[in-house]
Amino acid sequence: MFTNKETRRKSPYQLNVRLRAKSYSPFPKEREREREREREREREREREIERE
Repeated sequence: MFTNKETRRKSPYQLNVRLRAKSYSPFPKEREREREREREREREREREIERE
């Protein structure tokens, strides 16, 4: 798979970690929850404005 000397020294696990780090954030679910909370706050603000 990898032929150069740099990668041969590292374990497959380390290579995987590096590849994964590039492909997605470490806490995708946490970020999704944060976005949901932000949406809820926006909805609450809109409701407050409508009441007034």
